[in-house]
Amino acid sequence: DDGAEVRVDEEKKKKFEQERDEILGNIPKEVKERFGEICFARYGGYTGPVLILNPYHVSPGPVREEWMKMYNKCKETNRLEFMTHLVYWYGAYMNLDAAFSVLPSRNLLSFDKGKKEAEKKLVAGKKKKKRV
Repeated sequence: DDGAEVRVDEEKKKKFEQERDEILGNIPKEVKERFGEICFARYGGYTGPVLILNPYHVSPGPVREEWMKMYNKCKETNRLEFMTHLVYWYGAYMNLDAAFSVLPSRNLLSFDKGKKEAEKKLVAGKKKKKRV
């Protein structure tokens, strides 16, 4: 220990915690219940495994800011029930710019359904490769 003391601005901390709690309190129950869920998601022609995240489980920065823009737009238009989900794409750790997406519920599949869909694509790809 070098004796350095980390000073916390208690007023800023309290303001942040109040804002966070208010935002999390406004999120519909069915969205909050999915935080931490592992499932599959579709994006473009790709289907892959994702982790649904609480926006406060990512560091402050562009990912959280993108989610906040969506949240504020939904809140301003009284459409919180149409909120999208912040997801982390498994396997994208080498390119963190592409590791996160904000996706609507219709793009999310249960783990079992997504796994079956991915397996079908793998089998179809193997058959196609054998014919070549």
